[in-house]
Amino acid sequence: MTPLTHAAVSEATTTTQVSRRSVLRRLRKLVPEQSFPFSWRAAERIAEHQSSLLRRLARTAATDPVGFVKNLPAIVVRFVPDLPRSSESHWDVTAKRWVIQIVETRSSASRRFLILHELKHILDHGKSVHLYDPHFRRGPLQAQMAGDHFAACVLMPAAEMRRAIRDGLTTTGSLAKHFDVPKHRVVLRLNDLNLINKITDL
Repeated sequence: MTPLTHAAVSEATTTTQVSRRSVLRRLRKLVPEQSFPFSWRAAERIAEHQSSLLRRLARTAATDPVGFVKNLPAIVVRFVPDLPRSSESHWDVTAKRWVIQIVETRSSASRRFLILHELKHILDHGKSVHLYDPHFRRGPLQAQMAGDHFAACVLMPAAEMRRAIRDGLTTTGSLAKHFDVPKHRVVLRLNDLNLINKITDL
């Protein structure tokens, strides 16, 4: 596997003006070329590098990551009355854009998370056969796990989670409000970062 380098991650941020039309391409370039499936840990690291780059691009554009994604010309986000699941994404062949659909009854915090989850599926399009090993928890399940991991990394970066806890946000409710995410997503992220022992209401 070709190693992910700091230079590869930062290559897309060398210009001061973000070209929104090239954002998806830049994020996809962080997936190394190889013909066999990545390990799950490698897939996690790819999602982490992509989340870090997305956050930097959003900062360059002086906006938050979710707002940045919603304003990308290659993506349209729609809130609809009903879907078989909470969210889905597909390519609109007529409009030549990606469409992310979210069930409109989901909370604002859930919508933010789901938009980023679906963005990860869009980034993985055409690459999932190599990204996710079908012998580990089935490839489709890994893709869902990667979508959640990517969204969690974008909305709850590890350094910011640790800083928030040091600053006194030691309940799931306070962290959920601070990061504008659902409480159960906070719990999962705390477990992922081995910070659950710092929380006082669990």
